[in-house]
Amino acid sequence: MFVVTFDTEEEKDKFLRLYDAYKQTVLYTIRRFLQDSYAEEDIFQEVFLILADHLDNMNEQDVRKTPNYIITITRNYCKRYLKKANRIPEDSIENWKDFREFPADDPALIDLFANQESFQKLCSHIRSLDEKYRAVLN
Repeated sequence: MFVVTFDTEEEKDKFLRLYDAYKQTVLYTIRRFLQDSYAEEDIFQEVFLILADHLDNMNEQDVRKTPNYIITITRNYCKRYLKKANRIPEDSIENWKDFREFPADDPALIDLFANQESFQKLCSHIRSLDEKYRAVLN
């Protein structure tokens, strides 16, 4: 569980009511994006921390806008999480220290570029796979 502090009892009560009312909705939304139970728990807590910071934007009586607001925050957080998790740092040719050691017509230099291009194509193909297939390659 997580710890959140509030300025007033009213804010605390509102948060607890929203938590009880929408915890299953948040969990369902997260599970639509992730298949990792550990990440689900972390994201669940993070989403409710965000919601605690935005209590003023939620009206408990508005049964249309409040769930939509909560689902939107949850979906956006999941998308950012997945984008960050799937990001593979790309190696720039300028970072290769041995790049300048090759003469311009050296076959090893051509191989160096060919290998880099092949690696980038492979990474691109892996990124385009469904999550369940990418997970096997991790």
